Amino acid sequence: MNINFIFTNYNNSLLSIQAIKSIWEIEGIVNPHIVIIDNFSEYRERAKLKNFQKKNSYKNLHFLYLDENIGYFKGLNQGIRMMLDTGIKFDYFIIGNNDLIFPKNLYQKILKNKINHGPYPVISPNLVTRDGVHQNPHVLNKISKLRKIIYALYFLNYQVAKFILMISTFTSSISKRKDSLDYKRSGVINMGYGACYLLTKKFFEYYNELDAITFLMGEEAFLSNQIHTKGLEIYYDSEIEILHYDQASCGQLPAKRMWNYTKESYKLYRKLI
Repeated sequence: MNINFIFTNYNNSLLSIQAIKSIWEIEGIVNPHIVIIDNFSEYRERAKLKNFQKKNSYKNLHFLYLDENIGYFKGLNQGIRMMLDTGIKFDYFIIGNNDLIFPKNLYQKILKNKINHGPYPVISPNLVTRDGVHQNPHVLNKISKLRKIIYALYFLNYQVAKFILMISTFTSSISKRKDSLDYKRSGVINMGYGACYLLTKKFFEYYNELDAITFLMGEEAFLSNQIHTKGLEIYYDSEIEILHYDQASCGQLPAKRMWNYTKESYKLYRKLI
C-alpha cells in the first residue's frame, strides 16, 4: 500500500519539519513521497526549510517554493499535480495543513480499514487538537435553517460577528453542534474538517485536483460539493487519529483579516450549504 503526503507551509516551517519527522517514524510505511508547498513564506522561514532539505538527503522529500501566496487548496493542487506528473504509485494522498503530527500506527490503521474506504473518494480522519477536541465528524448532516440565519448575521458586520462569538462562549452547551460530537463512530458525513483529508484512487477517477475557488476558508463546503455533484460521499474514519495543532497558519493573520477571508468565501459557499 502506497501512501504519500502533500502539505502547504506558510511562515511556520518548524511545524512542517515536525510533520515530516513524524511521517518518517510511521511503522510499516515504505519510502513515502512528501511534498511541501511553501506559499511564499518570509525569508527566514524559507531558510529553515532549505537548511532542513540540505541536511536530509531523503530522495522522496520534495519542496516547491512559490513566488506568491496562492492560498490553501490552490497550493495543495500544485503538490497534487507534481505527484501525478511523476507517475508515482499511490493508494492514498494525505493532504492538508502542515500543523499535523502522524501516529506511528497510521499505516496499520489505514490498512485495517482500507476495505471500508473502497467506494469513497475522500476520507476524513479523526483530527484531535492539543486540547483533546475532536474536530471530525465536522458536519454529519445538512446545516439547519437556524444556523444558516446565524451565519448570515455573523457576516453582516465585523462587530456583529464579535458579538455573536462572545454570546456563543456563554451558550456553548446549547448552541454547540450536536451532529459533530459522535467522533467514535465511523460513517458517511456531509463535510470533513478542512485541515486534513485522505484522497483515494476513487477521487482521481473523477478529478485531477481540488475545487480551489477561494484563497482561504470554506474549503470544506467546496470539497463536499465537488464530491456530491458526482453522486459520491465522504467517509469519516474514527480510527485514523491524527494530532492537529490547529490554526498554526491562520493564527498568524489578524482577526479582522481572517473574518474578511471567511466572509468572501461565505458569499460563494452559502448556496452550497
